Amino acid sequence: MRSLAILTLLVLAATPAKAQETEALLWLSADADVALGSATELGLESEFRFDDSGLDESILGFMLSHEVGGVSVGAGYQHSRSVGGPAIREHRLRQQVAFPITRVAGGTLRGQLRLEERFRNDGDDVHFRLRPQIAYSLPLNRDGTRLSVAHESFIGTSADWNRQRGLFRMRNSIAVAAPLVGRMRGSVGYLNQYGFGRDGARDRMAHVVTAGIALGF
Repeated sequence: MRSLAILTLLVLAATPAKAQETEALLWLSADADVALGSATELGLESEFRFDDSGLDESILGFMLSHEVGGVSVGAGYQHSRSVGGPAIREHRLRQQVAFPITRVAGGTLRGQLRLEERFRNDGDDVHFRLRPQIAYSLPLNRDGTRLSVAHESFIGTSADWNRQRGLFRMRNSIAVAAPLVGRMRGSVGYLNQYGFGRDGARDRMAHVVTAGIALGF
């Protein structure tokens, strides 16, 4: 547990101590994993993001993945719709690979690399976004309750509809997931999102409460 505490502090400490602007958010999710064979899975996901004005963004998507030798390769699609402001719709094509790194203090350290191609209705350019992630998962008891800690960076190219280029964002999170009823699991956690300002824009930090349910079939 001492190793876990040190790892958690290191991940959360990766967020800069002070941001120019801060906001509080709530992200709710409902997901489902459908087994299509012994090594193939279809993941269905939905997420609803709230700010202090109410629902701000809704996201729907899927990911088809196949695992070989502990390495999972996947591809999928996401649709994002802005609700709170201008009517912005975004289409994302996604490819990813996830792989185990090592066992640490009774838990598992894993890596993931995701590439996204983003298309929006308010511009003509395609925005390419790379999302490397490292995550640690630790079983807390025999009933399946797990603690997870993760760090994710966002690296992008220039586009005519945003200024998100280079390393423009990072997320550090901690969450607990536990079985609820039948094949349903629930999770609750905290996510710190830090956005680096570009072209004179101020940095932004978001404190996000996360909660979700997931079904397995």
